Amino acid sequence: MSEELIAAIAIWGATTGTIGLIVSLELAWRAYRRDERRVQIALEWLTPNNFVVVSITNIGFRNITITQVGMLVREMEIWDAVPRNALYAPEAEEQLPANLQDGDQLVLQLSDAVSGALINNDLQARLFVLDAEGNEYTDFTPRTRET
Repeated sequence: MSEELIAAIAIWGATTGTIGLIVSLELAWRAYRRDERRVQIALEWLTPNNFVVVSITNIGFRNITITQVGMLVREMEIWDAVPRNALYAPEAEEQLPANLQDGDQLVLQLSDAVSGALINNDLQARLFVLDAEGNEYTDFTPRTRET
């Protein structure tokens, strides 16, 4: 065989192997992400009503049970933990634990005192959400929404 034919076969084999590796890694990553529990959390200030809600959406493919939501609120330069009995508005306390299927959303209205503190501090907070398996979710998006 000529050297040019051998070089062409070698290049074809290397290219095919590289493409196969990339495809298999992508499929493995998708399978891993599919089994992972994922939530999207937002801290929303509803301006006309002047209160704040925590919105939790299941964006994964598996059910998730939210058991607890906690928060630290900034007062001047100190982060204060909000007691659980003062965190929610009275109608929101009975919503936990909540089982969320794929795409389901849980909206928890915060108490007037906590809403006022968050509004005065431009929604500066440290928020955590716990699920039944002990996973802690801390990434959230603060936003203002007009309803």
